[in-house]
Formats: sequence, C-alpha cells, structure tokens
Amino acid sequence: MSEVARNWVLVLVKARQLAKTRLAGVLSLEERMALQEAMLADVLATLAEVRGLAGIAICSPDPTHHELARRHGATFIAEPPSVTGLNGAARHGADSLARNLVPGGADFIGLIPGDLPLLKASDVEDAFDTAMALRQAVVIPDQHGRGTNGLFFAADKPPVFSFGPGSFHRHLSGEETPARGVPMLADSFACDIDTPADLAALAASATPGGANTRALIAGLLAVRPQHAEPCEERRRPALRPPLPTNNQLDPFAFSVKAEVIS
Repeated sequence: MSEVARNWVLVLVKARQLAKTRLAGVLSLEERMALQEAMLADVLATLAEVRGLAGIAICSPDPTHHELARRHGATFIAEPPSVTGLNGAARHGADSLARNLVPGGADFIGLIPGDLPLLKASDVEDAFDTAMALRQAVVIPDQHGRGTNGLFFAADKPPVFSFGPGSFHRHLSGEETPARGVPMLADSFACDIDTPADLAALAASATPGGANTRALIAGLLAVRPQHAEPCEERRRPALRPPLPTNNQLDPFAFSVKAEVIS
C-alpha cells in the first residue's frame, strides 16, 4: 500500500426510470427523477469537501449519469446488463476500484447510496479513519437501524455485500462475510429519502446541507403539505441484538467523532 491511502467513495445510483419507486404513489416519474438528481448533486457536493479522497465514483446502469459525474469531477463506472440488483452493483463497482480499472485504483472504499442529502464530510472522514485504523469494515445503519447506508472497507478485503431488509446486522455479524463489521452511528447517514414522511422530515430539518434537495422538496410539498418530525428529532430505534462495545471490537482504544454503537 502507498504511504498515503487511496480512499475512494463509491456511490450506487439506480437507473432514472427506477428512481424512488416507493414514492410512486405521491410523485410522478419526472418528479422522482428530479429528486434523484437533486439528492445526488448534494451528495457529490459534500464528497468534494472530504479530506484525503483520491476520487469519487458513480456506479450506475444509466448513461445519463455519466454527464452528472463529469460535471462534479467524479468517475463514472457503467453497470453492464449482466449486473443485477444492488448487491451486484456493489460487487461490480468495488471490483472495478480494487482492480485499478479507474485511475489509481483504491486502497479503501466507502460505499454509500446517492440519497443522503444531509451527508456531512466529517462523518465520511471518520468512517474512513475507523476502517483504516481497525482494518475492518465499518457499517453505518439507516434511520431504522435495519438497513445499511454506509459500508467502508479495505479494497483487498471486501465484505460479501448483503443489502436488503436486515442488511445492517448481516454486515455486522459476518454471516456469509469473511469478518465481522464495526458498527458506527452517524446521523448524516440516517436521513435518506424513501417515503412521503421522509420528504416532510427533511423539509422540517434544521440540519445544514441538502440545498438542491430542499429546494426541490419545498416545491413538491407546496402542493402536498405534510406534517413530520424533523430528521434530527426522530427517535433513534433500539438496535438489537445488543452490539459489543468499541473496546470489545478492537484490543486498542480508538475514538471517532461519529458515535460508535455500544
């Protein structure tokens, strides 16, 4: 490995026609595609502020995302038709980075979805720091404590990707995976947008960031008023089964700004 680790963020993005299908009951396809692009623009703007990144890659089957990647200085990894599902996309994107199929390749990879408009650069930095110090995958849950919204790992030791319902604990437990993951809570990773309530929660949030997404949602909610708790005031669910403390996870003390689940 080089003296300075080559850290890449890999952003997984669905085809535009499949964007945010869970919102199909309240948003048209055109509105959902616009929402996908706004959130992705906010994510890429935040990633541009992350210190020490060697690069940002977007993995998508949609060629229209190539131009968006170019505008933000990101590398575009095209998903071939043979790649299916989120886990297939994760494998394809991570393998492309690990095998140096993009300029410079990667030593560590941070895999995130493109729908985290309130993402903070400091949380991304902390996740990379933890993965590099512990040489273990760092797993960051969604707002419900069940899904996975962040997965940071050494490029030469990728986990077995197991996205889908309950993926957070699968990525942690090591089921079908070479090693257990390290859990971390980071609030900016929790506020993803999947439901109408999520739209209203982000609009009500006082947390900085997400300018493109907020502007779009403000217009959408002007004709679809909803009441919701702001993202940062939602009660975080209990994460079960109980997770080990940080000292149990690693023999040496290691602290990060983001909260490590205990």
